[in-house]
Amino acid sequence: MDESIRFSVSQSDWHEIATTCGIVESVSELMFLTEVPRIRTLCGVVIQLIQQRGIESEENIDWKFLLQHLIQILFNQDVQISETGKQSLLRGIGVKSEIIKSLIELDIFDKTAEQLEITFSIQNFSQSSVDSQTTYILPQACLLNILEVVERIICTSSELGKKVTRLKICAERISRSKPPRWIKGVISSIISMLEDEQENEIDQLDQQTSIQQIQLHEREISEQLRQANDQVRISEERARLADEQLRTSQERAQLMEQLYNITRQSKDASQEREMAKDVAILRLQTQVDQLKAENTELLLQNAQFQPHVPIHLEIPFHNNRQLDLTSELENIDPSGQNVRFDRINGLFRRAVAQQQKISLVIPLNKVIRDGIHRCKVRFENCNGDEYANIFVGIVKADYQIPCPCNPRLNPNNQSMVAYTGFSSHVYYKDIETEGNDHFSDDQLIEMELNMITGTLHFFVDGIQQPVFVHGINGAVKFYV
Repeated sequence: MDESIRFSVSQSDWHEIATTCGIVESVSELMFLTEVPRIRTLCGVVIQLIQQRGIESEENIDWKFLLQHLIQILFNQDVQISETGKQSLLRGIGVKSEIIKSLIELDIFDKTAEQLEITFSIQNFSQSSVDSQTTYILPQACLLNILEVVERIICTSSELGKKVTRLKICAERISRSKPPRWIKGVISSIISMLEDEQENEIDQLDQQTSIQQIQLHEREISEQLRQANDQVRISEERARLADEQLRTSQERAQLMEQLYNITRQSKDASQEREMAKDVAILRLQTQVDQLKAENTELLLQNAQFQPHVPIHLEIPFHNNRQLDLTSELENIDPSGQNVRFDRINGLFRRAVAQQQKISLVIPLNKVIRDGIHRCKVRFENCNGDEYANIFVGIVKADYQIPCPCNPRLNPNNQSMVAYTGFSSHVYYKDIETEGNDHFSDDQLIEMELNMITGTLHFFVDGIQQPVFVHGINGAVKFYV
């Protein structure tokens, strides 16, 4: 009979035999109803042959149709029938990926969880949306057959997703309820594999997150490099224009000097012409002096394009309407490589940054404990794009300011209040408050510190800003 079946299947269309003629339903029904062992065995052989030919076939097969009958055979309460279903499913798992996918879509995990709940009388489970085919308690051997197939699916598949949630919860509850020895091992194995699968999913998610963070960091670095290249290109263009202006001025000066020399060589003319010549010489000399002055000014302007940022500070202090004529800027850079100080009226009231892209904080040496004080500041060549990338504010008098220093960053922000023109925000500790105006080069920035009320107000070109600081009760210094 086995040979005749093999011949028949090999000589006809397998798909038509498996689906259209109803052989699978008929053989499955005969297996369930017969009590004759030989007939039951032959039915199992027929089903296994049909499944085997399906595995070997290259046709597009409706695996759900075939496997739903094998699942019914697997969940049958007759041990021999269940064993036949198990063996058929185990042969297909691992050979065709479509078989595992179809078994998962046929809710074999939920059916198994439902059967475990019935067998071990577990209560308070959420009802499955899948209609149960089993309303009876299966024998031990049948339940082990089912768990063996489930274990093989979990071990083989890597895309279980949420399909195993109910089975995992059910297995964990059975494990905690001290189950019989015959099922304890396979339950523990299933739980372990599901936990490993969950850990793998978490590891993959962490890896994807790390990759995304690295890509974001790379994009940020690329953008910073692009901005830096743009700034370098702009600086080089400005330097080139300054060089051209300087060269033009020098050529004009040389031309005027040549004219001056030619004029001086014509003294053999008449007295009247001599007098006119002297007047022309004087006029030319004046023009030469003017051109030399312009040339010197252009040299100074060209020097401004070198990598430093000059900061001009006008720092009158007012206390009881008295002008402070003693306070000056405090040097926090003994090396002299980062900042240069210039005297104004004998006091260090002007600071010039020697390095670009280095955050500097330059305090005044006056410690303020009482009274009302006002400091005026003006910046030059400090704009980044449109606004000044500069901080002004106050610092605790006993804080040792490092060099370089960024008032926004720890630990500096624990002892500093900062107002910046670039973002227009006010910073203190981890608090960032917006609401004030931006400020730029050449604008007059004023800070008014009232130690009577413990407040600090900011002004831009005489306009008081809405965001201010209060609660100041200790000795402080102004800084820029």
